[in-house]
Amino acid sequence: VNIVWANILVAFCTSLVIAPVIIYHFNSIQIYSVLGNLFAIPICSIIVMPAILLSFFAFPFGFEYVPLKITEFGVDAINFVAKVVARLPYASFDVKSMSMMALLLIIAGIMWFFIWQRKWRYFGIIPVVCGVYLYILAPVPSIFANKYGQVFGIVSDKQIKVVNNSSYPLSVRLIDDWKKVVGVSNSSVEDKKILNINGVNVAFINKFFEYKKVCQGEADVIFAGFDSSKAYYKCNKKVFDRKFFKFSEGAEFFISKGKISYKTVEQYIGKRPWNMSEWQQDYTIPKNILNDLKVFE
Repeated sequence: VNIVWANILVAFCTSLVIAPVIIYHFNSIQIYSVLGNLFAIPICSIIVMPAILLSFFAFPFGFEYVPLKITEFGVDAINFVAKVVARLPYASFDVKSMSMMALLLIIAGIMWFFIWQRKWRYFGIIPVVCGVYLYILAPVPSIFANKYGQVFGIVSDKQIKVVNNSSYPLSVRLIDDWKKVVGVSNSSVEDKKILNINGVNVAFINKFFEYKKVCQGEADVIFAGFDSSKAYYKCNKKVFDRKFFKFSEGAEFFISKGKISYKTVEQYIGKRPWNMSEWQQDYTIPKNILNDLKVFE
């Protein structure tokens, strides 16, 4: 009974510590992780690790085949357990992305709580609560845009509505990445070119002849799949064009209470000589965009 109870505690603690890391990297929560670890940890401790250690002693004598086959058996058993647990109903569900700061706070608090044995261990609860608070209140993007300014994902009703102004098929991987960021599992195709998103009328166009019409119309913000500087008509509204998206490598936009802000992929990866072309080094974001919009640092 004590051995089983100890394994349950180890499995629970392991799952608890790993959960924030899984959310950060994979945007999902594993419901039965304790159950999986309950079987996987004994297999790893009793079969895999001793066999690996034994193989090091057997290498000089050419007898490493036997312990490595035992290791293979143990690894296959762990994979079998993982597959069985993953097939259980409601084994996992998607959640939104976690920031690095939230992850570090949660991990630091958990480590502090488990390392110390005195009363000050409970101070570890403070960074955990702060990390969870940051995670819950983190804004969710309202619009995603690819680096060509032709495919957009609008977050609505727990799904991604995709506006495709490209002549190419939709990238399944791109849409899946967007769904992981906000923690949704469904997507659909949106045919409308002008949408009201949290109080802001956003137009998605890909042709020059549509430019003047939406500029004079009800659109507050325009996403254009072409270089707006080459258009014969000068628009006095906020415009994000193909050149901006190509420079930024794509972006995510946050719309709340009639205000819009954004974060670009280029801001995530930084300006490095090996990932910038010559025209990117010369191009800067238009001043009217910088003045009108709050750029996320």
